[in-house]
Amino acid sequence: MTQRAATGLVMIAILGVLSCTTADEPGEEGLSVTATVSECVGVGGFATLTASSADTEVLVYRWSLERKPEAEGDLAIHEPRSAITTTDELTVAGGEYIFRVTATDRSGRSDSAWATLTVDGPAGASGDFCVTLDGPGELGIDEEGTYSATVEREGTFTYSWEALGSNGAPAANVGFGSPTEAETTAVVSGMDELTVRVTVKDVDTGEVGVGQLALVVIEKAELTTPSPLMLSNAKVELTAARPDVSDDAEIRYFWEVAQGPGTLESAGIPGPQNTLTATGEGTIKVKVELLLIEPDGSRRIEGEVTVVTYAASGDNQRPRVDIELEHFGTVRMALEVDAAPNTVANFLQYVDSGFYNGTVMHRIRPSAPGLVLGGLFESSGGSLAPKEGVLPAIDSEAPNGLSNLRGMVGLALDEGDVDSNGEVSGNPVDPDSGAAAFFINLIDNAELDAAPRRTVFAEVLDGLEVLDAIGQVVTAPRAGIGDSVPVEDVVIQSVGRAGGISVSISGSATGTVDERLELTASAQSAVGTVSYAWRVEAGEANLDDDDQETVGVTPTAAGELIIEVTATDGSTQEQATASQTITVEEAAGPLAITATGPDILLVGDEGQLSAEVEDAEGFDEINYAWEVVAGDATLDNQLVAEPMLTAEMGETVQLRVSVTALNGTDARTGETELYVVTIAQERPQVVYTITGFGDVVFEMREDLTPKTVANLLRYVDDGFYSDTVIHRVVPDFVIQAGGYRIDDNGEYQELDTRDPVVSEAETALSNTVDTVAMALSGGNADSGTSQWFINLTDNSASLDGQNFTAFATLVEGKSVVEAIAAVDTETNPLGGEASRPVTPVVIESAARR
Repeated sequence: MTQRAATGLVMIAILGVLSCTTADEPGEEGLSVTATVSECVGVGGFATLTASSADTEVLVYRWSLERKPEAEGDLAIHEPRSAITTTDELTVAGGEYIFRVTATDRSGRSDSAWATLTVDGPAGASGDFCVTLDGPGELGIDEEGTYSATVEREGTFTYSWEALGSNGAPAANVGFGSPTEAETTAVVSGMDELTVRVTVKDVDTGEVGVGQLALVVIEKAELTTPSPLMLSNAKVELTAARPDVSDDAEIRYFWEVAQGPGTLESAGIPGPQNTLTATGEGTIKVKVELLLIEPDGSRRIEGEVTVVTYAASGDNQRPRVDIELEHFGTVRMALEVDAAPNTVANFLQYVDSGFYNGTVMHRIRPSAPGLVLGGLFESSGGSLAPKEGVLPAIDSEAPNGLSNLRGMVGLALDEGDVDSNGEVSGNPVDPDSGAAAFFINLIDNAELDAAPRRTVFAEVLDGLEVLDAIGQVVTAPRAGIGDSVPVEDVVIQSVGRAGGISVSISGSATGTVDERLELTASAQSAVGTVSYAWRVEAGEANLDDDDQETVGVTPTAAGELIIEVTATDGSTQEQATASQTITVEEAAGPLAITATGPDILLVGDEGQLSAEVEDAEGFDEINYAWEVVAGDATLDNQLVAEPMLTAEMGETVQLRVSVTALNGTDARTGETELYVVTIAQERPQVVYTITGFGDVVFEMREDLTPKTVANLLRYVDDGFYSDTVIHRVVPDFVIQAGGYRIDDNGEYQELDTRDPVVSEAETALSNTVDTVAMALSGGNADSGTSQWFINLTDNSASLDGQNFTAFATLVEGKSVVEAIAAVDTETNPLGGEASRPVTPVVIESAARR
């Protein structure tokens, strides 16, 4: 968090406080600002920007335009220091304008927020009111997209949709499904650079609003695979056909698995082929993008192919599917992969997408022919409506050696129009019209084996009694659907692939940190060899042998630990998951030791050290061992709890104490370090050498602020201040340093510091001219670390009551300080004020005198 001495010269008289803020983080008490914009406007209109904060009274807001479309000119921001502001006429360009507002409260805390204003372009000026247009920005040829217009006002409106070509004229290759409604569909039949536009008229006032959206037409590539159905863990070659381009055109192929359990040999290869590996069971969608680079420019072509994977399920590799029927029960069936691979792949696509969930059995005949038919309609407002999302029809695979016997499942065909009596009229049934709807034979229906043959693709394994019960429900004809429609809905709750394998875990339910535990998985109902994959679901632990039946678990933190395992049947590829919760307690760790000593010690004087063991209850014997790790000092006795330290020269002395507690055979140990800053004489001095300016000398007041002086001298002795910068200069107020260094990229890098020092403001010097004080974070008196500031004027009236500890006096280098105070500054992103030197002011070194 950025430490700051104050909020700037302009606001000193009001704020008079040093605080820590950033542009992005709220202050200590939660300052938070939000920003909003007026409704979208067109070129030539005005925009209103509003900022607010519910947490505290904001003193000032600062608005700025951060990003705008590439165009000549700019926008003027009126009242940039207020909560509500306006921009000049938006005559520059359409597009997105991003504004930033920074709010500062009376305690100096700041927070920022952003607001995005969308301006309609010249061809789509909003007119009298604003229209928001939503819809896809890309469509393929013959692909359908849905567009909707929204008006943020009350009234009755008419809508007129159109598409404009690259020449600005109406485009003939775009068709709208409902060109006079608020929502419409659009289909593109040819390549062009298009703009979808809607004109909305208020019927009552005659006012007009216009919305528009750029539409990129994507050419579709032909992408083929040898088979749409494959075993999981198998491989298949995919091929993207070469488009009709000149021989010297460069083509780049970019492949990706857009959905499902599969991996590609390469995500971007120079050729039109790629190898797909199925890594599990499900529907896989693979996309390829072709970038064509031709002499007259480049264009993009996209293609997509679907591959359905399945796992071998025992007899003749027939995957299982369960149909859950509300109020009736479950029907399980086996899919006939060998006899009807394309039909099975088509059916599993619907299953994997959840298409059938919530649909109904819409025709039921107990005899002649006896069947139940479903998978196409869903109940809506007391009536049945076709479910959206039906895939294109597939070619028939009949005859395939399977017959419409009781319990066999076939793909329903499109029977044409149905009148109010349920009678079918129109063209003969097309055998290649099967899509989503399927039927299950309740009896032997030999007549369905005749033309037009329905493709039989599955067999009921369990649940025929459920189907027989459904066959007895009351039915009636319904227009548009057919005869024998259930009076009460027979709802398909879900259709999903059936699993068989299950798994359980045995092993430890409790443990301690760093104790190795073992868990063992046991799989049931597996057909083949089972593989295991263990993982940490919650908590912290290390695992070994995480792909074996038994796993080693070593907790690394106390609390609740959840370990999960997934078992996979090698034959069916079915999976099951189980978890084990382990309560982890802290292990007996090292002794907790507190070491204390003097903050400041004069050379030749003795200082009392002390070590205290916090958790040694029950131990009979406690042994101490002190040592001087760094610095020139001596101990009168290294083996007692409270030895005396004598300093030999002025420097930072590093000490370490080790403790062993014994109780019979039980032993615990611990150690900690302590630092004592020693000085050769009272009021030690520190010289800061500032590149290009000269030296400044601080005289420390250890008699008034011993902890603060010791803290700063430790930083000096460590060489911390070398190559740091003076990052804040506010004339007639303060110069601040000690927190940043400029990295190799020329950016300000915040430095890591030690723990903060306790405030000594009550005994400190007054913040008068030429005194040096600690900078704070967020108004926290005990937050001072390495940053200090020099008071350029008498700030005692505003700063003495704000807990700023003045610990030193400037005794040499007054002219250097005045020169630094006069440097050119720019806006400081750390706080938003114009206080950062344009040319970095670098502290070359800091050392004791």
